[in-house]
Amino acid sequence: MTKHNSKQLGREKVNFMLDRSLFLEIKAYVPEGERSNFANEAFEEALVDFKRRKAYEEIKKLRKMNKIHVSTEEILQTRDDGRK
Repeated sequence: MTKHNSKQLGREKVNFMLDRSLFLEIKAYVPEGERSNFANEAFEEALVDFKRRKAYEEIKKLRKMNKIHVSTEEILQTRDDGRK
């Protein structure tokens, strides 16, 4: 995951709505001075997951359009080779 450097990029004040129950849980468990960092990290993690899902959907579309059939075993092998 890419961590954004808030000192380098600065921070932007945003306004959005949360479900009340979620807000109350955050308020109960996350100390007041740590909530911005908590939210920032949660959004970063959610964004990585979102981008990963989008990429997967694009790959599925390309595979379907090009009639490419690759086994799960081949995909995992390729993934693992890149991690060595």
